[in-house]
Amino acid sequence: MATAEHKSTRGIWIVFTILLVVTVSEVFLALWWPGSWPALVLNFIFIIMTFTKAFYIISEFMHLKYEVKNLIVSLIVPMTLFIWFIIAFLADGNSWLIYRLSVN
Repeated sequence: MATAEHKSTRGIWIVFTILLVVTVSEVFLALWWPGSWPALVLNFIFIIMTFTKAFYIISEFMHLKYEVKNLIVSLIVPMTLFIWFIIAFLADGNSWLIYRLSVN
């Protein structure tokens, strides 16, 4: 029968392997396929891979997976709003740039 220490060590190695595979995939995409796919597709893939790595790091190494649901929600909701905040300001800045370039 496996002890609790063995299970936690096994979980860490599983997360490490997932992070390693995702990181190697990111490096492979960045170095060997920069011109074969449109930049928007590659950026979307990189963002998804980055969120995947952040999820595993936060859940396993910051022990958020073991916390109560209210704490998790109190962290996820502001983070989601902050991401929306960044996207909104980038869109606003881009529209301002397009407007300024069209005026000149």
